[in-house]
Amino acid sequence: MKNLLLLAVLSAFLLASCATKPKKAQIANPFVDCKTLAEGCQLAGYQFAVPERINDYVMTDVRAITGNFLEIIYRIPGDKSDEVRLRKAYMMDDASGDYRNFQLVKGISVSGKKVLLKGEPNCFHVAIWTHGKYGYAVNAQKGLPEELMQALAATVD
Repeated sequence: MKNLLLLAVLSAFLLASCATKPKKAQIANPFVDCKTLAEGCQLAGYQFAVPERINDYVMTDVRAITGNFLEIIYRIPGDKSDEVRLRKAYMMDDASGDYRNFQLVKGISVSGKKVLLKGEPNCFHVAIWTHGKYGYAVNAQKGLPEELMQALAATVD
């Protein structure tokens, strides 16, 4: 009888442990989706001068990390396969988040800033630079011409 009771308790325990799957730990998303650029700037704690459009790309999303980081996402209307991201981060040398090895890496000077371009011979996917205590980045999923990357580095602040 004692063995039967022990077997019943063990069976119940094993069935209960199989029935519940352990939950996987997830990293919390630090980004806050903002309705406007002004709201994003308020959360980040600084201003971010960016264009409303980049050629055919229009501003679609603003995301911030409180007191530290601001990201503006641009897309061509109706095309979800391509985007351009402008980023500004407090005390960060490389705000791009893109650490791939590119075929071409080129350093240029734009308005007194040292800008590092990364990409391919005819288009660049990443531009990074610092100005004051902020790091800046342009991430172009399908790439942009060097002239447009230079223009963005000259005007984004």
